[in-house]
Amino acid sequence: MRRFIFFIIFCTISFLCSAQEKKVIFKNLSEDNILQVKDITRIIQDKYGFIWIGTRVGLYKFDGKRVKAYHPSDQDNSLTSDDINCLIMSENGDLFIGTSNNLVRYMHTKDCFKGIFV
Repeated sequence: MRRFIFFIIFCTISFLCSAQEKKVIFKNLSEDNILQVKDITRIIQDKYGFIWIGTRVGLYKFDGKRVKAYHPSDQDNSLTSDDINCLIMSENGDLFIGTSNNLVRYMHTKDCFKGIFV
């Protein structure tokens, strides 16, 4: 009799657990917000949750929805090269980017870069 009661309880619990509806939502990325680069050299996640992707043709930041591209420009606070060799996260959360020209630090508060002279 005990086995029968145990069997009924087991079946009831199993049925209740499997009857729970689980909703899984998938969102597709469109071509506007995905990275379409084949020469990825490094990938790292910073302390803010951003995914940084270093490539031979620039640096990209993915926020979970969109990809922002960083390329060299005439401004003093930009990357010095599109050729990203390494991405390093310091212990205090600073992101350092090694390019083919030099080393730069990403300034989160200003969304810009500062060159480091070695």
